[in-house]
Amino acid sequence: MKSEISTPQFRSATLNALFAALPALHELPEPQAQLVRAFRLTVLFGKAGKCPIAHIAPMIGGVASAAQFVRVVHVLGAHWHDAIRIYRPCCPQISPDEILLLNLINAMVLRDAAAFRAMVRDILDEAATAAVQTEIAAFTANHIRPRHAI
Repeated sequence: MKSEISTPQFRSATLNALFAALPALHELPEPQAQLVRAFRLTVLFGKAGKCPIAHIAPMIGGVASAAQFVRVVHVLGAHWHDAIRIYRPCCPQISPDEILLLNLINAMVLRDAAAFRAMVRDILDEAATAAVQTEIAAFTANHIRPRHAI
């Protein structure tokens, strides 16, 4: 006998509930919304083989912040378990990967390495976790003030 949890309808309802819980872009505080926009542009520019720094710099505090953020996204992309899923720049919704990036940044702003590692333990191995954590920690230390934490 199949359990209720293993039925396709239950799994679909559970996934729908999880994704419905993600906030819309306009519901985020502006610093987080700008990071999502910068993330989207960085990935899209990367796919096109172009440098996004000039385009994202006004969003996240200047050229140095933008260059560091691009390094974060490159390290994430190099170690991510699958292709990073972002939504189009005009999309009002937030993808699970976009919200995860915000949560990882927030963990580093709060200097909560345990929370950071817990969020990626099923996605990244130890070496990848260390590389991503190091890049995000450098970005947050140099470019984000604790008041921006979610």
